[in-house]
Amino acid sequence: ESKSAGDIDVSQRIWLLLHRYNTLFGSKCGEGRGWQLATPAEAMELMQVRYGVSHECFASPLNATMPSFCSLFYDTDRFFGSVGSFFRLPTTDFPHACEIGPPYEPGLMLKAARKVEKILAETCKTFVFVVPDWEDCESIDTVKQSKYNVGNLSLRKEEHRYKNGFQHMVLKESLKHSMCETPTLIAWLSTSGVKISTDDYQEMRQSWQPMA
Repeated sequence: ESKSAGDIDVSQRIWLLLHRYNTLFGSKCGEGRGWQLATPAEAMELMQVRYGVSHECFASPLNATMPSFCSLFYDTDRFFGSVGSFFRLPTTDFPHACEIGPPYEPGLMLKAARKVEKILAETCKTFVFVVPDWEDCESIDTVKQSKYNVGNLSLRKEEHRYKNGFQHMVLKESLKHSMCETPTLIAWLSTSGVKISTDDYQEMRQSWQPMA
């Protein structure tokens, strides 16, 4: 059966996308999965409703929830919603509120935290950080102690889970989420007047809990 040029083009783009990420993370089933774990959809929806979050600062077409996101490979990912690298995106191009969950690499997280502080020094925006709650880590301390920080919530590793970023390879419902190996910090940095209440903490904690 013949395919239209449009169908072939889309298929090629999908193949290039998957091949690129398989090359980066490994071709074996589940290999590199940790780098594609993502904030669960329930938590993303809560961020959208409560704080107006409409953009993910670190994502890929494989694990993004929001229609707009930054990713590593603009050439392959732009056809699926990516606006390019977080570090290259101009300050004025960031929307009013963003979720930011960088890869768990201390140097990269510190670079991301410093860029967010620079953005907040110039604009009225909100960033919701999702990072490991590590002790004695400069990048995490920078987020917690930022003058723009309006709230911190620590999730114990046994009380929350992440979305498996390899949804296109998941065959069992039980594999769609992964339990955590470290506590997670949810931190709100804002210059747009956001105030975090007890209800905010409770609802955020609940949105991360494992499904019954």
